[in-house]
Amino acid sequence: MNTLIKVKLALVVIGLVLWAWGYRVDDSFLRISGTVVLLIAVLLRFVGRRPRASGSAGDNRPAP
Repeated sequence: MNTLIKVKLALVVIGLVLWAWGYRVDDSFLRISGTVVLLIAVLLRFVGRRPRASGSAGDNRPAP
C-alpha cells in the first residue's frame, strides 16, 4: 500500500468521524467539515501516478 492510498483512507476515516459526530451533536459546522474532508478524499482519486523514470529496472523486461 503506497502513501497516497494511506492518505486517502485516513481522509475518508477522518471525514466520516467528523460528519457522524456533527450529526450526533447536531452541529452543522462539523457536518460540513466532514463533507469537505470526504470531498477532498474523492478528488484525490483523480490524482495520477508519477511516470516512471525511463532507466528504471522494471523497463528491462524481455519481449514475449
